[in-house]
Amino acid sequence: MSRWLLALLVFLPWPTALAQVTSLHALNACCGHGWAVADLRDIDGDGKTDLIVGANESGQVYVYSGRTGTLLRTFTLAGTDLGYAVAQAGDVDGDGTFDILAGSPNAGGTGAIRVYSGRTGAELLAVSGPSAQSGFGEALSGAGDLDGDGRGDLWVGAGNVRSVFLVSGRDGSVLRTLAQPGSSRFGAGVSRVRDLDGDGRDELLAAAPKDLPGKAYVYAGSEDRVLFTVASDAGGSEFGTFFVADAGDVDDDGTTDLFVGDPAASGGSGAAYVYSGRGGARLHKFTGTAREGMGTGRGAGDVDGDGHADLAVGSYTYSGAGITRAGRVSVFSGRTGEALVRYDGATAEGNFGYDTVGMGDLDGDRRQDLVVSSAPLNRVDLVAGTVASAAPAFSIVQGVSGAWYNPATSGQGYLFDVRPSDRFFFAALFTYPQAATPAPKLGSADQRWLTLQGTYADARATLSIFQTSGGAFDAARATSTTQVGSASVEFESCTRAIVTYSLPQDGLAGTQVLQRLLPGTESACIAQQAAR
Repeated sequence: MSRWLLALLVFLPWPTALAQVTSLHALNACCGHGWAVADLRDIDGDGKTDLIVGANESGQVYVYSGRTGTLLRTFTLAGTDLGYAVAQAGDVDGDGTFDILAGSPNAGGTGAIRVYSGRTGAELLAVSGPSAQSGFGEALSGAGDLDGDGRGDLWVGAGNVRSVFLVSGRDGSVLRTLAQPGSSRFGAGVSRVRDLDGDGRDELLAAAPKDLPGKAYVYAGSEDRVLFTVASDAGGSEFGTFFVADAGDVDDDGTTDLFVGDPAASGGSGAAYVYSGRGGARLHKFTGTAREGMGTGRGAGDVDGDGHADLAVGSYTYSGAGITRAGRVSVFSGRTGEALVRYDGATAEGNFGYDTVGMGDLDGDRRQDLVVSSAPLNRVDLVAGTVASAAPAFSIVQGVSGAWYNPATSGQGYLFDVRPSDRFFFAALFTYPQAATPAPKLGSADQRWLTLQGTYADARATLSIFQTSGGAFDAARATSTTQVGSASVEFESCTRAIVTYSLPQDGLAGTQVLQRLLPGTESACIAQQAAR
């Protein structure tokens, strides 16, 4: 089949894909509620993704539980448009919980950002823009720990001054400034992208939408270096304004890919693009019909379970079934580009799909759910997924319990234990401080024990790290326990797992590739995988 014919088939309507919208939770407030939405890694401890919603007209930001829809936090910056942009900040204060990032490009005349604690709601950082009318805060993203101090840093876009700022999560200082002087509106869209160049630092995707027909630059996270650039087709208008994202691994080549949306393209028909993270080759282009406004959205996760990340794309001005500008959200296969399912809005001028992003499985039915905003209605819906997913390639089972180690180190290891009844995951890690040479004696206070506790879903365990100190072999000495970081364990098979960790007090963050300590102990795991 020719590439042209395949593309034509992608753009044709797929009537069998239309599904009924079932709202798990309908969230309502006032004054622009739903102008921007962002997923937030679980902050209320229920193992499900939570949600940030901006209400820019009232200068408010709301945080909701993804599982129950309960309002967890409200933040207000009176007299501003706080909530114009929102994002998860990463762990800015090093307490093991992700924090909330919000932007107000009109605050104080210069623009500003605020960072709030995901654990307590306290204001952690307040940073103002560099100059009047800079638009500082119109686009936001967590950056990961790029300066190595154990704290999550921040990307902040300011399109009016054609700049993107890397802001320290520790003290709010500007660590780096990226600029494209010859570009127009550079910084109107920014997003963290998982490490593409293998240096252990995540990258930046930054849009310059008015370099007509539009460009987006991929920068190395570790230095001011452009890895590659992607560009819009003719007809581009707002290429990457607001809507740039890490799309997940769409082509299943082991590298994350890129999403760029342009709902204003071609006179409002809109378009959404997916590019390879390996150099920027185009993987997909989705094009809207006349005045459909296609291009809002981001990644949807692996909706159909085929190993390829899929895409959630809004068409917020779509008019169908006689309802003007009701809106539509389409979920496209990352593997084929085919529409897996479409959800249509039901309210005239409701703009269903004004913003959308995948939320994972919120209700436990093995279907990937979405958040969809209808900003003119001040409404955000957590929409139940309808596409049945194939069983994941690997799921955590009790048989992963046992001893694991990193072959790159010696004298260290993990003991994993899994409790399927409530999906509880426990790990114990022993190690020694770097200064302990020779190794301390049994019971010495220099010996360091860490425990990791949390929950798991499919192949991933999400954990908090605790340090226990003051103990002795005979248990006669009192102990104390303190949370010192966070981690995740992703299992690829019964014999291989990857740990991602952050220990802010030590300035440590990274990954470890683990294998079983004792070959041949994986038989129970293999049998349980086969019986899923």
